[in-house]
Amino acid sequence: MTREYQFNILLQDRCTRSEAENFLNKNRVTIYEDPAEYIQMLKDNDCYEGQTLEDYRRGLPDHSMVMYEGHEYLIAYEN
Repeated sequence: MTREYQFNILLQDRCTRSEAENFLNKNRVTIYEDPAEYIQMLKDNDCYEGQTLEDYRRGLPDHSMVMYEGHEYLIAYEN
């Protein structure tokens, strides 16, 4: 996924242009192309706390789900 594509996904999540640049420049965001795969990764690494895709869609701290160009992405922000 290109940086420009990631930037546009962050804009879809209501980040300002400045915020999106900041997150990308400081590597403070990870965008997952397959949200279900992200949940499986949590399970595989014993970090799973019962989160479901619906929980992420409703909004969990430091996470967001965004629909962009017909595809759903999960965004994990780092503080």
